[in-house]
Amino acid sequence: MNENKRYQLTATQTQMWLAHQLYPEACVLNVVNTFELENSLDRELFDRSFAELQRQLSVFRLVFGIQENHPYQEVRPEPTRGLDWVECAPNEWKALVDHRKTQPLPIEETVFDACVYVLGEEHHVFYLNMHHSV
Repeated sequence: MNENKRYQLTATQTQMWLAHQLYPEACVLNVVNTFELENSLDRELFDRSFAELQRQLSVFRLVFGIQENHPYQEVRPEPTRGLDWVECAPNEWKALVDHRKTQPLPIEETVFDACVYVLGEEHHVFYLNMHHSV
């Protein structure tokens, strides 16, 4: 896909887009992954690396919209969101993830949600939720 161009959705994407329009609060199209990291993290470096990943992979800059009653997908020139950092106790992160993954993704703005849960100086959980349409 070229930058800043709108593209027609595939048949499967159209079905997922329609389901999202009919049931915007449903999260059945969320694909959630968590990665437990047991080492120290340089927060600034991690943020910069994630931003660079978004710049290099257009899927992280993809958004969906509608024009003249036709849905489209568009690759934005810049990242659509940043990375959240949440400090919590080691026994709290799973409940936080369970809550976060039930939040609908605003696919008109971004198709993913990402967070690093800081459980301790050398214990982190990286959370990534991508909309299934990508």
